[in-house]
Amino acid sequence: WGIKSEKPAAYAPFNITIEALAKAYADKILAMQHRGPYYIFGWCIGGTIAFEIARQLEQMGRTVAMVAMVNSSPPDDEAVSSAIPFTLAEELDWLAQAVPHLAEEKKLEEAVDLEELWTFFAQALERQPDGATYLKRRIPPQLARAIPNFETLECGPVLTYFNRGRSLSRARLLYVPPQKLAAPVSFFQVQEGGNVSWESWQKYCSKPMRVFELRGDHFSVFKKPFAEEFSRLFGKLIRTA
Repeated sequence: WGIKSEKPAAYAPFNITIEALAKAYADKILAMQHRGPYYIFGWCIGGTIAFEIARQLEQMGRTVAMVAMVNSSPPDDEAVSSAIPFTLAEELDWLAQAVPHLAEEKKLEEAVDLEELWTFFAQALERQPDGATYLKRRIPPQLARAIPNFETLECGPVLTYFNRGRSLSRARLLYVPPQKLAAPVSFFQVQEGGNVSWESWQKYCSKPMRVFELRGDHFSVFKKPFAEEFSRLFGKLIRTA
């Protein structure tokens, strides 16, 4: 089974945690499959969520046969203090630095909450003749590659994806597993585009991790021809877990 993340309809970022996301996904898993063993897999931040899903299932006394992650950044307890909550004041300040000419609009200062602030900002952006292009140029390339149909999207959807990415990034900064995972963990590291320090995951695992290198980068690993190689390797792991 695959679990789709909930797509927020709101423009604003939200203060969410990996633990809360994992709890919602664990509930869906248990609704579909009442008994283990469970094989949990995730890519990028999905790997972090998969790890926490497995931890929560183990805390319930469920059997997790395997956890697999692809290029998932490890927890960093020194980064927790940098995860600043999203507040109206912080977001006004952020917009003033990121897009000063639009942040000067008086209506933004009249917002009473985060969603109203970002709705006003989206409206201001849409009034610009090249608003969508202006916004897209300021989206980090890695995030742009993760957004479906990025080139054809209008301002609103791009803003929603952008702030969703900010929300998940903050959740990742906050996440430090409170216990070690008993289940075996396999980590898939891509060969191109920069390596993730998988070694830092090991201190949260009871068993030695298995690490595999995959051809491709963070995104192309799931496209031909690399996806076929990954599929064969992943299938073998599940059969032998």
